[in-house]
Amino acid sequence: MKRAFVRLKIITGCTFFFAVSFFFSNGQNVSAGPFSCGENPDSTSTFLVIVAEKMSIDEEPNLFDSATYLPYAKFTAHYRVLERICGDYYKDTITFTVYDHYGFPAFGYYQHVLLYLDVTKHGIFHEMYLYSDLYKTKEGKWASPYSVLDHERLDENERSKIKPEKIDFKDEVSYSTEGFTRARTNQVFPEPYYKIDKTRKRAIAVFGNYVPELFEIQKETVLNARRFFGRYEPIEIEDVQLKKFRQRKKIVVSKKDSTKLLQTWTSLVQAIKANDTALVKALSYDSVICSVCEGMPRTYYENNLESIDMFIDSSSVNFQKADLWPIIDQKKFRINVTNDPYRTPNDIPLKRGRRLTVFDINFSKILKTSDARYGQTHSFGFVKIDKKFRFFKMESN
Repeated sequence: MKRAFVRLKIITGCTFFFAVSFFFSNGQNVSAGPFSCGENPDSTSTFLVIVAEKMSIDEEPNLFDSATYLPYAKFTAHYRVLERICGDYYKDTITFTVYDHYGFPAFGYYQHVLLYLDVTKHGIFHEMYLYSDLYKTKEGKWASPYSVLDHERLDENERSKIKPEKIDFKDEVSYSTEGFTRARTNQVFPEPYYKIDKTRKRAIAVFGNYVPELFEIQKETVLNARRFFGRYEPIEIEDVQLKKFRQRKKIVVSKKDSTKLLQTWTSLVQAIKANDTALVKALSYDSVICSVCEGMPRTYYENNLESIDMFIDSSSVNFQKADLWPIIDQKKFRINVTNDPYRTPNDIPLKRGRRLTVFDINFSKILKTSDARYGQTHSFGFVKIDKKFRFFKMESN
């Protein structure tokens, strides 16, 4: 990948270092091998998707210093592998690590689940909060009842062809509505996707999706947002100037936009330092991709979607713990301008056919541990909507 570097003098007299990299996607998932899940080949982990049966889930001591990290609960899960949907794994059983903000993992309450796992050099980890409870159909397939959350996310993708369908489950699949108001029941178990048995206070599943569609739903929504899918190829550009950034797709970043981006960044930094919650929220989306929410420093970040409140609480503590403030205050960073048609947060309005242009402000840092030194990049991402820049992600890799 070629990058153009230029040293620029801003009106304030501060010197900034910019590097601009432009990418485009060919819109195809590239398989690394015959059993690949089609994930982004640049990912640091390999994906594994399985239909699994619970054997045991054991809580482990939380090894994180509570003064430095958020309070994750840690578990070791042992499951029997019933079907491998994709990924290179050939044993009958599997053991993996689970981290969860909320205590016992939700998928552990079900006997059979569709699991999404990350196979990394550090071990096998559950992709946080992502699963589907599964039940056999009369024709011997695995399926899951209609999920309001999954299909609300899916509705944001106008190109999606996945719809819920009637499922003839082998045994009744139902959920308790004990203590639910009528409004709450309609919200969680809407008709006709569920049949409400008022006498038994149960919501009986009528519609759902089979395993292949369940996987596709996550690929189009959560896994897309977490950047497990889609490949971004570099294209060569000319030297960068503050007046104008050009690339072959005719996207232009003007001096006005460059200045406004830096102003937005400066305001965000000042708001975080001052714990100005109202201003941070005004400059951000309600949900942001948040590496700092996992605690800092770390050798591996999951970069999950979290509420802006969690980002505010986490950054106020963990930027200091990770010695990130001195690096930010030096005001030496690189800006990547990325043309990204796939990773569009649900609450960012984008007209059909339009690609999302993401402006990343990147800081490099060396993480030292007792065993090694790691080069890390902390990336703060902004998008321009309605002539304003808004913060929507902090990723660390």
